[in-house]
Amino acid sequence: MNQGKMEINVQIFSGGFDRQQVSFTEVKAKLDWILAHLKVRRVIVGWSNEKLFYQQLREYLRDKGISLVLWLPVFSELAYFKPFQPVLDYLGREVANKELQEGESFEFYCPVNKGNRQNIVDIYEQEFSQLPIDGVFLDKIRYPSFSNGINAVFSCFCEDCCRKMVEQGINVTALKETIAAMELSAEIGKARYTEGLNYYDGFKYAMENPLLEMFFDFKNLSITEAVGCLCTYLKDKGLEVGVDTFAPHLGWFVGQDISKLLSCSDFVKPMFYRRTLAPAGMPYETEGMAGIFHFAGSDSLYAQAMAEAAREKAFPENFLVRELQALQQLPDFHKIFVGFEVNRKKGIADVFPDYIAESVAIFSRNRLRGISLSWDMMDAPTENLKAVEAQLLNLGGGDMNWSRF
Repeated sequence: MNQGKMEINVQIFSGGFDRQQVSFTEVKAKLDWILAHLKVRRVIVGWSNEKLFYQQLREYLRDKGISLVLWLPVFSELAYFKPFQPVLDYLGREVANKELQEGESFEFYCPVNKGNRQNIVDIYEQEFSQLPIDGVFLDKIRYPSFSNGINAVFSCFCEDCCRKMVEQGINVTALKETIAAMELSAEIGKARYTEGLNYYDGFKYAMENPLLEMFFDFKNLSITEAVGCLCTYLKDKGLEVGVDTFAPHLGWFVGQDISKLLSCSDFVKPMFYRRTLAPAGMPYETEGMAGIFHFAGSDSLYAQAMAEAAREKAFPENFLVRELQALQQLPDFHKIFVGFEVNRKKGIADVFPDYIAESVAIFSRNRLRGISLSWDMMDAPTENLKAVEAQLLNLGGGDMNWSRF
C-alpha cells in the first residue's frame, strides 16, 4: 500500500429504537463542517431505524464516496423488538442494567443461547435489511462489564452456558463457590477478597486461579463464535462489517479476543476512551476491575497504569502506547480504527483540544491506518474537531508508510 493520509470514521447516535433524537438536517449540518475539513471514510450512524433518515443520509454521502454504516447493538438493547434470554449470574439472577442516556439500557443477553442468536438475525431482516447502507457496525458484542457490578462480570450461568462450560472441562460448582466468596467479601468491604493476575500478555491474562482463567477463556470463545457467525451472515449480503471492542486490557474480561475479532470482520474500533467516566471508559472500567482483581505479577508499568487511572480519572499515555505496540504485531493491524472521545459530556467525558491533540499524535506515531471520532459527533464541540484537523496538519496530514501491509 502506498503512502496515504490517516483515514477517519465518525460515529453519530441518532437515538434509541423508540425515538429518533436527531433530524437529517441536524446531522447534515454537523457533517458539512466535518467533511469540509477531514478525510472521512465511513459515517457510522444508529441505532434508530427511521428509514427516510437513512435514505436522506445515503443520498448525501453517495457522491462524496463515503460509506454509510449502520450502528447496531447486538447482545443488548434489542429486547425492544422481542424477548431475549438475559445473562444470569451464578445464582441465576438477571444482571442489573446500567442506563447512561435515553434510549440506551446496557442490559445484556446470553451470546451462547441459540434463540438469542436467531432473534438477532430475525430482527435485522425485519427492521434493517431494507436500509440503504454499505455496512453494519456491531456494538455491544460482549458480556456485561465491571460497570454492571461484580456479579455481572461473572456471567453467564444460564442452562446453555453451564452445559457448555461442563463440556469444556469447567467445574461449574467450584466456580460458583469461588464467585460467591468474592461477592461476599466485596459486600463486607473491609477484607475484600480479590483474585490475582499473574501477567498480561497478548491481550490475555494469566490468573492465580486457573478455574477463573478457564471461565474467561470460555467467555472469549463464546463471543468469538457468535460474532463470527453474524459477520458471515452480513458479509454474505455484500455488507462491510465492523465491530466495537473495549480497550484490549479490558476486553478479555467481557469476552472480546481482539485478534480473533479482527480476523472475522473488516474493521475493529477498540475504545481507547482515556477520559470517559462511564461504561467502556478506561479509567471507569479499570476502577471497577481493581475492586475484583489485583495484579500479582512483576509488571510495574501495568500496576502503575492501573493506580494512576483510578487516582487521576484518566488513563496514562505510556500504557496506551504499549497497547498500540502490541496491536502492531497482529497480522490484521491495518483493520484497526482506534476510537477516542471527541464529544464532550460534563462529568462524563471532559474532553478538550489538548487531549485530542495528544491522542492524535500518539495514534499517528504508532502507525495507525485510521481513527474513529467517538462516540457521538452531535456532542462534539467545533473546537474539538478543529483540534483533530490542526493536529493532522501538524503531522503532515497523517502521512505514513503502509508498505508493510
